[in-house]
Amino acid sequence: MSQTSPSNPAQVSSPSRYSHLETLLGPRTRDRIRNCSVLVIGAGGIGCELLKNLVCTGFGHITIVDLDTVDTSNLNRQFLFQKKHVKRPKAIVARETASAFNPNVTIQALHANIMDSQFDQAYYKAFDLVLNALDNLSARRHVNKMCVMTKVPLIESGTAGYSGQVQPIRSGQMECYDCQPKPLPKTFPVCTIRSTPSSPIHCIVWAKNYLFPQLFGPEDENEGADLDEAIQNGESVKEVEALKEEVKRMKEIRAQLDSPEMSKIVFEKLFQEDIKRLLMMEDMWKQRQAPTPLNYDELASQKTQAENGQQEQQASSAGGLKDQQTLSLKDSFDLFCSSLLALGKRIQSDAAHEPLRWDKDDDDALDFVTAASNLRANIFGIPQKTRFDVKEMAGNIIPAIATTNSAVSALIVFQAINILCRPKDTETSSQNGAEPTKEDNCGPLPRIAACRPWYGKTADRIIVAGSIDPPNPHCQVCQVLYPTVNVHPDCSLKKFIVEVLQGRLFEEGDDESITIQEGDRLLYDPDFTVNDIKTFRELDLIDGPAERVLRITDEAEKYVPLMFIISKNAPPLDKVVSVQGLPDNIPHRPAPEPKVDPIPDLKEDSDIEQVTAPNGSNGTKRSRTTSNKADGSKDDDEIVLVDQLDDSAKPPPAKKLKLDQPKQSSSIEIIEIS
Repeated sequence: MSQTSPSNPAQVSSPSRYSHLETLLGPRTRDRIRNCSVLVIGAGGIGCELLKNLVCTGFGHITIVDLDTVDTSNLNRQFLFQKKHVKRPKAIVARETASAFNPNVTIQALHANIMDSQFDQAYYKAFDLVLNALDNLSARRHVNKMCVMTKVPLIESGTAGYSGQVQPIRSGQMECYDCQPKPLPKTFPVCTIRSTPSSPIHCIVWAKNYLFPQLFGPEDENEGADLDEAIQNGESVKEVEALKEEVKRMKEIRAQLDSPEMSKIVFEKLFQEDIKRLLMMEDMWKQRQAPTPLNYDELASQKTQAENGQQEQQASSAGGLKDQQTLSLKDSFDLFCSSLLALGKRIQSDAAHEPLRWDKDDDDALDFVTAASNLRANIFGIPQKTRFDVKEMAGNIIPAIATTNSAVSALIVFQAINILCRPKDTETSSQNGAEPTKEDNCGPLPRIAACRPWYGKTADRIIVAGSIDPPNPHCQVCQVLYPTVNVHPDCSLKKFIVEVLQGRLFEEGDDESITIQEGDRLLYDPDFTVNDIKTFRELDLIDGPAERVLRITDEAEKYVPLMFIISKNAPPLDKVVSVQGLPDNIPHRPAPEPKVDPIPDLKEDSDIEQVTAPNGSNGTKRSRTTSNKADGSKDDDEIVLVDQLDDSAKPPPAKKLKLDQPKQSSSIEIIEIS
């Protein structure tokens, strides 16, 4: 007897698809996974793996937000994308690809900036979980703050080469992303970069950030502003004035890009004239090695000898990959001349003479920076770097390891399930956090911990659980009150102060010292009362796409700050203003903690470079204990220490691994976490 085929085979097969999850977790937890709503922020290295894992696990309702588009360089590790997807929005392509893995899952994709005003509190409150797969500090902090305000659980994550971590964050229970200070960006004095380099990174920064834009980049209206700032910072006035003359000379040279003598003109200016000028400052070289100028004609002559087969064996002829060979002086000279001419021709061949922007994937641009930095390093007696090294350091990246992304994304899903199994926090927006029952197999519940992949060739473990600290009582994000205020547009600021603040929130006399701000705009303080009679409408605090927030503090800093979120909903008819989420008494601030500089000074001659983790890494937090290792800081990011573990490295103790304490090893590398 013939059987009728099902109209939707996916629906027939769906019950058995999740049988392993029901066996492991129980039917009720499985239902929570299927019914929960998850916001994934970022569709890059971690985001692609995470979306795939969520879909295959059966998370029923997923929204993914990403502002970026697919680039060719993404294809080696972001496996939801193919060559045909280049230049298309990542979030859209990720949804299309991942939907094929499980048609029973609903995925909404948004090509947008998560910091846009459309993603307000109401938007976050619609989700049970927020999963971060971001690559920059400002967006991380914004999402962290929004999750703290809305009390939606957040799982933070990041990778950096072979290292990575996953950190669950629940408002009021665990420390948030901003509870620990983030390292400041690593900067170099102007005169160090342009006059007295002492490490390879100084030469590379000079070639990429100064020389390349001067010759090929767009004209900068604020050109020279860094030199004026250098004088204000106490650098040598005489030396800075000489550098300003160099800027003028470079503009003259740029006008000769089409000259057949271009390579000689630029070479002699950079590596002969400028160096001779530096040598005239004799005091500068009393305590350091003096530079040695290069001669264009001599190096060009060596090139001729090489063409005649009379050149001695060069370093570049050694075995190994081309990009990982250290160039000889002659090789660097040849590469400098050829890349300079190639870049000049590209500008001249363009009808509009469009300027160039440095890109690590632009072979001509990378060749130019490699050659120029190595020539400068040779002049100052600094070790030279291979093309591969220069690409890492100038491109501000560390190698992206797809396997690390995969491991971290799996841990994110594990933590997501763990949070869904937890008893519901009455203050959270989660709808699926009920107590485990006999039908659930997830109890006794595992301790929520941070997960840090740990890599070593002889390691017994590659993943270690780290402890989660309670909120930092001094945190300016999670230790702030976020009440919501419904206010009539015609309510005056004075009435708001009288009805909500005066005599109700503070002890007697304290309300006289309050300050009210909206962003950077001062609205009220005891010496600035001109806005008293103005209404919320007149102060432009009601209309607009974004939610307005009033920050209220007391001059003595006795109480924790208040962040009043102005709701767009009208107050009850019998009230001009009403407030939700405000305690009867404002908590006092804890005693101030001693200030500790999170970044010890780095020695100028240390061979430490600044690179960026490409995959949204939160990196390893700075150690809170004193250490002899320095830690320092794609646009807006942080630098933290990540150890390169050697063969003799041993796994860390299992009992107590502080999330913010990197392992000790024989070598260190400063990475900039994006």
